[in-house]
Amino acid sequence: KASENVEYGGCFSEGKALIRKNEKWGFIDKRGKIVLKPICYGLSEYHDGLAGFMTEDTYKSGYLGTDGKVKIKAVYDEAWDFSEGLACVSKNGKYGFIDKRGKVVVDFIYDGAWSYENGLVYVIKGNKAFFLDKKGKVVISIH
Repeated sequence: KASENVEYGGCFSEGKALIRKNEKWGFIDKRGKIVLKPICYGLSEYHDGLAGFMTEDTYKSGYLGTDGKVKIKAVYDEAWDFSEGLACVSKNGKYGFIDKRGKVVVDFIYDGAWSYENGLVYVIKGNKAFFLDKKGKVVISIH
C-alpha cells in the first residue's frame, strides 16, 4: 500500500492516479499500490496509454508507457496529453504534433496549438489561425 507520507495528486486515469512525495511524482493503482515510485519532476495523467513527464535535470518532457518506462524520450519543451492518437509538443517556442511512437506528424511551425478534437485541431501561426486535419493539412483557414 502507498505510505502515509505520500500525497495524492489526481483522479484515476487508465487505472492509475498521480501521487507526490518530496516534490516528485509517480503513480498508484486502484488498490493503493505504488506502480511508479515518485521519481519524476513533472508528470501528467495517462491518455491513450501515455503519460507526459518532465526531467529535473534538463526540464525537457517526454512520455512514459503504462509500464512506467520511457516510450518517447524527453526532448520537448512542452508535452501535452495525447488526444485522438496525437499530442501537441513544443521545441524552441514552436508547436507541432507527434504520434504515439514519437514520430513528428505536424512540423514545429505553429505559434500556438491545442489538442485534437473530432479529428481537427486549432493552431495559430503569426496573425492567422487554422484548423488542421490529423495529417497537418489545413482544412479551414481563419483570417
